[in-house]
Amino acid sequence: MAVTGEQSGDQKKEVNTPGVEAVQGQEQAGARATQEQQQKRETTEAEQAHNAKRAETAQNAAAARAGVLAEAGSAPAASATPSATPTTAAPENASSTDSAAASVTTTAAAADTNSAQGASSNGFGDKLKGIGENLSGFLTDLWGKLKTAFSSMSAKFSGWMDKRKVGKKDNETDTTASTSTQDTQRDKSTDASVSAATTTASEVATDANDTTRGLKGSALFSNAQFSAKAAKVAKKIGVSQSALYGIIKIESGGDPAARNPSSNASGLIQWMPFVSRGMYKLEPEQVRSMTGLQQLDMVDKYFSGQRGRLKTFSDLYRAVFWSASIGKATDYVFGTSKTSAAKVAKQNAGIAKFSTRSDGLIDNRCFEAFCASRRPSGVA
Repeated sequence: MAVTGEQSGDQKKEVNTPGVEAVQGQEQAGARATQEQQQKRETTEAEQAHNAKRAETAQNAAAARAGVLAEAGSAPAASATPSATPTTAAPENASSTDSAAASVTTTAAAADTNSAQGASSNGFGDKLKGIGENLSGFLTDLWGKLKTAFSSMSAKFSGWMDKRKVGKKDNETDTTASTSTQDTQRDKSTDASVSAATTTASEVATDANDTTRGLKGSALFSNAQFSAKAAKVAKKIGVSQSALYGIIKIESGGDPAARNPSSNASGLIQWMPFVSRGMYKLEPEQVRSMTGLQQLDMVDKYFSGQRGRLKTFSDLYRAVFWSASIGKATDYVFGTSKTSAAKVAKQNAGIAKFSTRSDGLIDNRCFEAFCASRRPSGVA
């Protein structure tokens, strides 16, 4: 509003008052600006000090990680170290300063994490290695113990089987027979009572004056020492000496070293391997190395469980060939669930040829006919 000359002094004063207020406002604004700049400088200096502290912390963390990796035998990763030393120059504003500080802190944290993971990985690997070594040692020791236990059990089982074969009932024994030609496999059928009559090699009679060594056949039968002992054995069994000689002739021809190539049966009455081992603790070759006089002791032991049951020549031979047939009916067939009657007949064709059955199997009637054809003169 323009001032005219007609205005009073009070009016003029009123007109000039707004100018003074403007000056005062400017002065106050300047003071506030100065105060704000001072506060900004103080804030900037504080942020710079804080950022410098963060940068120092990051550098210390990186150095610590490098030390851990060096001890673990690994080279520190280049990417884990900050690519540049953070500047301490004042940022343009607080936001950019915080962002830079956050970047440095994040890098330092990543370095610390990598260091911890590397150390943890190495420690876990060492533990796994130790566990593997302990497990390997344990398994090796266990395998050794199992082998020892298995060997012991196997030996015990073999011994048990030998005893069982000797002691089991005749009708469950897998038996075959040999004819006078000894071309077929045969087995010794024994009773449980016979199994008790066991002996050992050391218990078989030995005589420094044994005159039967090397003798066989008629030379053995006519030997005075052998003949005298055979008479005693026959009497104990309950049969004649001629009957005993007749069985020995059928089985081995009187040869103490006789061996059936099919079954490895050995000796005067062709003891099967399991019988010689079970009853006498002798291997087949040990039996064959004995003299006729020594084997007569084995004959005595073998028939000891049959005493009182053997009335005829055929009974005596049944005790050797198939003792389960003793006292059975004439139509009793030689065979078991383990050894079929057909197999017995096939392996003993010399006996089966006397069969009157349409199937050609060996029964008591057939066996009696065979014994009659081989019975010594004057023997019942």
